[in-house]
Amino acid sequence: MELADTVRSVLEGDTDAFREIVEALEPRLRSYCGSRLPRAEVDDVLQDVFLKAFKSLKGYDPSFPFSAWIFTIARTTIATRKLAFWREREKRERAGRETADLAASNGGQERLEEEMARNLVKALKPKYRSVVELHYFGGLTVWEIAATLSLGESAVKQRLVRSRSAMLAQMERSGTEKPGGGNREI
Repeated sequence: MELADTVRSVLEGDTDAFREIVEALEPRLRSYCGSRLPRAEVDDVLQDVFLKAFKSLKGYDPSFPFSAWIFTIARTTIATRKLAFWREREKRERAGRETADLAASNGGQERLEEEMARNLVKALKPKYRSVVELHYFGGLTVWEIAATLSLGESAVKQRLVRSRSAMLAQMERSGTEKPGGGNREI
C-alpha cells in the first residue's frame, strides 16, 4: 500500500494502519534524528515524533507530502529538545557561577558586567537574540545553532556579526566602556 493510501486509511479510522507509516518512515527519521542528536536520545525522540504525528493527523493536509509533514514534526521536536537541554545547562552553570561569585566575593564587578551583557542581549531583536543566547550563553557552535533554528550556517554567522555590531553601537550610545576597557576595537 502506498504511503498516501495508508495515511488516508488512518484518517478514515483504521488506527492500526499507522504501524505501516511507522515502519515505512522509521529508518529515514532515525537517520535524520541520529545526525542531529546523541545516539542515546534518538529512540525517545522518534517515539515523540510518531506520537505527535498520530495525535495531530487530523490536522494534516493531504495536498502536501506526508513525509515532509512528519519531518517538520521531527525538526521541531529536535529543536525543542535541544533548547530545553541548553536552558537546563545554562541554569546549572548560572547556579554554579552564582555560588562561585559569592565564594570569591570580588566586589560584584563580574556580576555587574554579566548583567550589562544580558541587558544588551535582551535589547536585540528576537531573531538576533536567539542566536547570541545559543552561541554565547548556551555554548552551541554555529553548525549546532543552524540545525536548531533551521538556518544556514552563513545566516547564523551573519546574525552573530550584526548582533555584535548592534550591541557595540548600544554601548557607545549609552557611554558604556567596550569589553576589555578603553576604546580598543574588537
